[in-house]
Amino acid sequence: MAKKEKPVVESELSVSQLAKQRGLNPTLVHNRMHRGWSLEKALDTPVRPRKTAKKKAKVSKPKADPAQPQVAETAMPEAAELPQVDCTMPAPAPKKEESYGVVLFTMMAVVILMLALLFFGPV
Repeated sequence: MAKKEKPVVESELSVSQLAKQRGLNPTLVHNRMHRGWSLEKALDTPVRPRKTAKKKAKVSKPKADPAQPQVAETAMPEAAELPQVDCTMPAPAPKKEESYGVVLFTMMAVVILMLALLFFGPV
């Protein structure tokens, strides 16, 4: 049995307008067509529902029972009782200055070693 051919959408409307008429996001239809879908298939295929994360059930705190005795809150210690902590930032360490000659010499040595390995192979 032959598959029924759907009529080609013939109208003066743009793809975006056709998508909006059918309640689809125009970008979705354009992306589908870019992937090789026909215009009819892009417009007629329903949007797949997104998977959403399950919401966690809210845990309600039990209300205090007036018949139960209340636990006394612990008092915060006074500022004088707290240990003193030094929160100042330490002074930055002095920078070690290297001359450009030492850095340049080191870089040249590395390049020479790499070229030697390239041409002569590992020893």
